[in-house]
Amino acid sequence: MSIYLYIDTTNELKLGLLSENLQWIDFLETQNRKTSDSLHERTYELLKNHNCKMSEIKALFTCSGPGSYTGMRVSEGLAKTLENESIDVFSFYHFEVPRLCGKNSYVWIENAFKKEYFSYIWNDGKEHKEIFAHSDLQEFYVQYQKSNLEIFTCNNLDNLSTSSIFELVKNNSQNFFKMLLIQKLRRSPYYFRDIEEEFKPSIK
Repeated sequence: MSIYLYIDTTNELKLGLLSENLQWIDFLETQNRKTSDSLHERTYELLKNHNCKMSEIKALFTCSGPGSYTGMRVSEGLAKTLENESIDVFSFYHFEVPRLCGKNSYVWIENAFKKEYFSYIWNDGKEHKEIFAHSDLQEFYVQYQKSNLEIFTCNNLDNLSTSSIFELVKNNSQNFFKMLLIQKLRRSPYYFRDIEEEFKPSIK
């Protein structure tokens, strides 16, 4: 039996197993932000619960960001380990998910920590990225809501009405992961800012 393993440690740990035809066998979401403490244990339990072994993994699908430095390194470390064992690794960015699922135009917003938000706009083949202050979230949201672009996020944005990236991945697994395989995507870790800015202390 060939299976695919899905891991996302950009914020809270999310794990999944997919069948050979890219349908979910299992999908787990945790509230644990300390992904380094639970990734190996949860992965072992997931495989054990479905009588699977690491040697049966055909490939790993993982998210390469944007995310926190610590969270990103956890999944990338496992990815490198599996690649050393000749297991294929395919990775993507959260803001690419709607496009890979066939969306021509949309907005993606995420909490970038340090009292800031990161936005990605994809509109008919053109992209735009920016970071803006937390206090400007409402104004930004209203602006793009009026433009009728669908707004995606990974986490709740102050109770604003948005579409979930994770629901998109869960509900479109065959099309989405097939695109990763076809395009052979292997993204490098993507942080919200360049490395010098990422390590500056948060604004108090």
